[in-house]
Amino acid sequence: DTVRAADALAIFGMLVERYRALRCRVLTYKAIPHLFHRYPAEEDLYALFRYGARVVRRDLSTVIRMDRRPGLSDSRKSTIRKAQRHGVTVLEGDFFDPFHALLAQAIRRFGATPVHSADEMRLLQNRFPGWIRLFGAFRDERLIAGALIFDFGHVAHSQYLASSEEGKALGALDLLLAHLLDREFAEREAFSFGISTEQEGRTLNEGLVFQKEGFGGRALVHDFYEICC
Repeated sequence: DTVRAADALAIFGMLVERYRALRCRVLTYKAIPHLFHRYPAEEDLYALFRYGARVVRRDLSTVIRMDRRPGLSDSRKSTIRKAQRHGVTVLEGDFFDPFHALLAQAIRRFGATPVHSADEMRLLQNRFPGWIRLFGAFRDERLIAGALIFDFGHVAHSQYLASSEEGKALGALDLLLAHLLDREFAEREAFSFGISTEQEGRTLNEGLVFQKEGFGGRALVHDFYEICC
């Protein structure tokens, strides 16, 4: 909260000068969405405007305001009941290896791989205990859905969500998300489901965003800017 508007202009001015000195042609900047601010802090957006930045990527995330949280959609209620009938249970713990395998399998069809390895996830959790938490939905001791949550204190953010084919068929991820919203993070100001876009924001995963909207979530954008140096 010590960076003022004039400071932000000066900082971006020095960045642009430094990039020019290094003969870099473009400076790319990802703005932190206001949801994660603890206090109003959009001086950077004004500085970007002053230096002629343009939006080059816009991801769509889904967020719930917990104090105004609407009811679940009928489809979400139905899948939650289905998971309960099939004995799916939710646990928190250190099962990063099976979770990483589940995540890798889930995104392989998009030609993608997880940004973090299982060891890196575990290392981050060890360095930020209580801030990074892993939850899983299990059936007969098998992990069939999981969520890695970054807890910022006022906002909880799902960094990774994944489900196996069995988990999808049983509604395991819906049960897991309901548990997080109703119990683990019910007192937070907001819950962020993360983005539902691909190809640098140009493709919307409609099935994924539909699931999140079924919990009452609505859109928040994550913008990327470029300044020509």
